[in-house]
Amino acid sequence: MRAVPTRTGAGGSGGAGILAGALLAAGLLLAGCSVDQEIAVRVNGAGEAEVRVELQPVFIDYLLALAEVAEEVDLPDDPSAPLFDVAEVEAAIAEWPGVEAARIVSSAPELLEMRLTFDDLQAAFSPAAPGPDAAMTPLISLTGGSRRTLSVHLDSDNYHQLTTLFPVLEHPLVISLGPQPDLDVTDEEYLEMMQFVLGDEGPPAILDSEVTVRVRVEGRVVEQRGGELQEDGSVLLRIPLLRILVLDRALDYRIVFE
Repeated sequence: MRAVPTRTGAGGSGGAGILAGALLAAGLLLAGCSVDQEIAVRVNGAGEAEVRVELQPVFIDYLLALAEVAEEVDLPDDPSAPLFDVAEVEAAIAEWPGVEAARIVSSAPELLEMRLTFDDLQAAFSPAAPGPDAAMTPLISLTGGSRRTLSVHLDSDNYHQLTTLFPVLEHPLVISLGPQPDLDVTDEEYLEMMQFVLGDEGPPAILDSEVTVRVRVEGRVVEQRGGELQEDGSVLLRIPLLRILVLDRALDYRIVFE
């Protein structure tokens, strides 16, 4: 859940810069990819995350059309070349405190797979907010002693914390396509806007998309809310993409384990 560079920008070395892409943001902003994540969390907060991002044709078509009119987007001339710049992904993660990349591969132009390790889940993925935002509910928290509670909370108040993890949210090329927590937008209005931006394939892609996160914890799950407890003891979180895009109500998930 950190910024994932794609090949963008005019002015970086070889025209490759970091516009953003992000494990979650690519799906949130443009309904253009499927995002599957598996997170393993130990009692002490350390663990690892397996992430797979696959761009859908509708998003690739959007990028190609955007590259024709926007200097900020510079795609490879070779259509078989990776859209994700693995070297820049590695560089970005190297600057992420408490997180290391154990594996980063792009075996196909539209595919990015990573395995990340972290020392402290909350510190890595939901760093403390400064100043008046310090008391705000964090996006991700891990609390408790022998019985631990892993919570995920997203609403219009703490939404802006995502910009720490996903700088793409502040980029002018995509800022109007992402969640608008300060606006009262209905599902129908948002889908109509996406049809205008992405074409007729946009709304169905959004409605058919979800962010899935499988959480494995050290010990036994004794309680969970918002997810699905699996036979192997993991908890599967299925988050409809449209709910994140519109963000008209708080999204809450909780896993208690010991």
